[in-house]
Amino acid sequence: MYNSTLRFCSSLLTFLLAGFAALPSAAQSQMRADTYQNNRTFLTKNPGLAVDELLTTSATVDPALIGGASLRVTFPTTVQTGQQGILIIKSSSSLATVLGGMSLHTFSTTAQNPDNSIQDISLSNAALVQISVAPNDPSAQQVKFTATKAFNQLELDAGAVLNTNYSVSVYAVFGTVAPLPVQLTTFQGKATEMGVALKWETASEHNADYVEVQRAEGLTSGYNSLGQVKSAGTSTLAHTYQFVDAHATGLHYYRLRQVDYTGAESFSPVVAVDAGLLARLTAYPTIATTSVQVSGPAGAHLTVFDEQGKQVHAADLAANQPQPLDVSGLPGGLYFLRDAATGLSTRFIKSSGR
Repeated sequence: MYNSTLRFCSSLLTFLLAGFAALPSAAQSQMRADTYQNNRTFLTKNPGLAVDELLTTSATVDPALIGGASLRVTFPTTVQTGQQGILIIKSSSSLATVLGGMSLHTFSTTAQNPDNSIQDISLSNAALVQISVAPNDPSAQQVKFTATKAFNQLELDAGAVLNTNYSVSVYAVFGTVAPLPVQLTTFQGKATEMGVALKWETASEHNADYVEVQRAEGLTSGYNSLGQVKSAGTSTLAHTYQFVDAHATGLHYYRLRQVDYTGAESFSPVVAVDAGLLARLTAYPTIATTSVQVSGPAGAHLTVFDEQGKQVHAADLAANQPQPLDVSGLPGGLYFLRDAATGLSTRFIKSSGR
């Protein structure tokens, strides 16, 4: 019963963190590491079995006499400061005799800094590591430690121990999840004529300060901040929020960084939106002095009209990306930019300052 319940909770939590729906509630207190890092794992047999959905299968860390062995796993979201890392392991030799050769390392990994070391702990350090009988298997051990800083990767290193040949089976790796400041129920994105419209809804909020909207150009690239939306603070009522990315030009990935009054943060699921699915014609800035950046369909033939409908300028878009349009020679006033082929249009104001 315990095994099936834990597998269900772990599967459900992983789905919610990766999908398009609610974040986990405070009752869901653990998340399972769901991938391993091949380039940081060596002399480990079947490493994928340490991050599967079964507590009955395991990876085997088999240290060599020189160099030892290593297994590094990644969590679907960050384990926050003060939360716990948990491993279910079993040693082929008495654990007491090999503890001195085993250590844990945590990392905070981003695309810009893929190997940022956070915490190094020897399993023999009783002040930092708690070892007990695993709740699902009396012959296995549960290893716990508390995070001094947030991390999203955990590495188990097993070094050679004098006069002892041993291996370590790793059945599962977990991180505890703190109650979130915001219970997010939905997060959606849609391409519109104004840009990518993002919408999210919350069922409740606790000490929630603000939400930072972030965008990435690819799943492996870093996220950049687009702006902030103030949260409701503490509320048991449902709230709806909106944000428009007016400068989206193609396929982008969006997420929400939720921050509470203490500075603690959590992240929403990721939403992919292709702004190119809806052709738009934009001119930026809307009040120009010398030029405007024009975005529209590639190959578009653009005409510029004044307020009386007289054509005053023409240009072609060479590619589906912003390009400058010189308006320095136009008198001050309101102008309309139109693509004759699609009927798309926009407008801008030429400042009379120059």
